[in-house]
Amino acid sequence: MRILLVAALLLLSSVGPFGIPEETVPAAAAGPLPGSLETRWWEWTAMDRDRNRMHDALDLALLEEQFVINGRIEVLVDFDHMPTAANEELLAHGAGFEASWRFHHVPIIAGSVAVDRLPELLALPGVVFLTHNSPVELLLDGAIPEHNVNQVWDLGFDGTGITVAIIDTGIDPDHLSINDMDDDAECTATTIQGVPNPPCQKKIVAFYDALDDSADDGSGETTPYDDHGHGSHCAGIATGTGEGSQEAYGAEYRGVAPGAQLVGVKVLSGSGGGSFEEVMRGMEWTIDNQQKYNIRAASMSLGGVWLAELTQEQEERLTHVANMMVAAGIALTIAAGNSGYYGSIGTPGAARDVITVGATEHDRELAFYSSKGPTHEGYIKPNIAAIGSSVWSVQNDDSVSGEATYVAYSAPAWRRRW
Repeated sequence: MRILLVAALLLLSSVGPFGIPEETVPAAAAGPLPGSLETRWWEWTAMDRDRNRMHDALDLALLEEQFVINGRIEVLVDFDHMPTAANEELLAHGAGFEASWRFHHVPIIAGSVAVDRLPELLALPGVVFLTHNSPVELLLDGAIPEHNVNQVWDLGFDGTGITVAIIDTGIDPDHLSINDMDDDAECTATTIQGVPNPPCQKKIVAFYDALDDSADDGSGETTPYDDHGHGSHCAGIATGTGEGSQEAYGAEYRGVAPGAQLVGVKVLSGSGGGSFEEVMRGMEWTIDNQQKYNIRAASMSLGGVWLAELTQEQEERLTHVANMMVAAGIALTIAAGNSGYYGSIGTPGAARDVITVGATEHDRELAFYSSKGPTHEGYIKPNIAAIGSSVWSVQNDDSVSGEATYVAYSAPAWRRRW
């Protein structure tokens, strides 16, 4: 899983306790990020070869019955300014647009529109570009010594003092390996005579549910859950304490940074699917709450499942937000994907500034299924590769399973074998 090696570097080297002062603020980028308003990217982007102000993938989606439902299609509407509630009303009155979310880090309103009203939508003041709200899905322990993570532990770096965001299917709050900071089942007192007792403190410090029907208020206090298992598996690889594994399996399946805490950001459903909108919502929340929860690293083992070759540009909306996360000071690792051929890394793994992680077998040979670059713009991807097959970690219900994990040492992205 590419979680290991990078985890040691990402999770462990990105924090104050590891030598970086807490007051350190990420340096400002030398110029505007690709895809930002200042670049006016919609005027020249390669994502719109016919210059109709619609992403080429949207042109193709309009021909697919799976995406046009009852005459409507889901899109991301880009503006030439940060949109307000007034712009949302304008879309509704001017083109019958049904908004589902208005972003605040990127100038986008997500929602659906009748196909025959797309020209009206594009004609509205301030609207500059339309992108299909495409689907995303999961990119499905001997790894610790194989990546020499134990040597990093020997130096005193185990993740203590930082928080890792798992942007995935959620996290199981009851699993023994990721429910608290200690392996003692009797360790339940979070404070002793009013004094914090770190070993017994919860490992999951916040949870955000980006699914449309979640009614999450963004406070981070929503009860964690994982109705799939993928996110919990990655959380265990990244920060699991290993509790219970020694007794049950004769080996301790400990995570790369067992001293780190977790933030769960649920952007994928119980079936392992989601959309650009839901993933971007979770990413925005992570940026907003970085300082509150000291989020220094994040893992995303997901990617676009349709026309990846058309989503490699840096102005791609999901890719742009990934670069924004890095600019905000979050070390972000993303799975390369499982296509197996060259030039097949799409959004968000194609993002310039993230650490894109390919997969190897235990013999260090590149796994046959691991996607490869370069991107259309010439960026070399993946940036690193780590074990992506047969890595053991937690599964829901307080047990451990040997599913193939795919990016966790960079903070987890993984490939799961069923």
